[in-house]
Amino acid sequence: MKWDKAKTILIVFFIIINLFLLIYLISDNMHSAKIEAQVADTVMGLLSENGITVDKKTITDAADRKKMKTVYVKNIISSYDEFAKKVLGEDAVPAEGDRYVSENGTLSFSGDYFEARANEGKALRTIDTPGSDAQKGAEELLASIGAVIKGSEGEVLESGKAVKVRFEEKIDGFNVYGAELTVELAENVIKGVYGCWYNEQEGGDAVMELKSPSGALIEYMNDRKSPSPVRIENISLGYAALETMLYHESVLLTPVWEIAESGGGETYINAREN
Repeated sequence: MKWDKAKTILIVFFIIINLFLLIYLISDNMHSAKIEAQVADTVMGLLSENGITVDKKTITDAADRKKMKTVYVKNIISSYDEFAKKVLGEDAVPAEGDRYVSENGTLSFSGDYFEARANEGKALRTIDTPGSDAQKGAEELLASIGAVIKGSEGEVLESGKAVKVRFEEKIDGFNVYGAELTVELAENVIKGVYGCWYNEQEGGDAVMELKSPSGALIEYMNDRKSPSPVRIENISLGYAALETMLYHESVLLTPVWEIAESGGGETYINAREN
């Protein structure tokens, strides 16, 4: 009986401790939210003085995320020579500049970006899928050139007999800004493929502290060159390789704040705290 009473006392004791912890966490979160709201008010005033408007909720909603994991990626272009043979065929040979040619088509490179086009009357690939399913055919092509597209749904855009299937890269639900692939098809053949893509690698267990959206907005304000008024529609987190006009065989992606303007422009601010 004494042991039963002792167990009951211990259970009650642990329940009380958990209640205190819960109250502390709720209080701490409420305090943090209050501070973030006050900071947002101050930042909105500074932005307004410089012709920049943004909703307070846009700032406070974005402030929920404090950390992001490190992400190592490998370019699907292991080398220009090797990639050209994957896309154009084994007969691909270098031409002037960062350009390759084969009987089937041409392929040009610019840093991490590439663009392949079939020659007139030729095809980069023929779709063998039932009913010439454009998305499935595009996925098969991308798999054949080394792109792992899981987590990224293709967007199919039709124009007459021509079809484009576009994939925007996502890792852990975050956009990888600047990383997307588009496949162009006509009837049952693939006529073009272009873009930039990275495959996630193991070893990204560490986390990085993030700069607040308020801090990113101040940096955006200080770097902005145009004096004309602007409205910020959205602030969102993602990853970017940065310097994509240079070639990277592998890279540690940088967390960035994407600041989207009402006119359609986007600015990317490094989101790492340090």
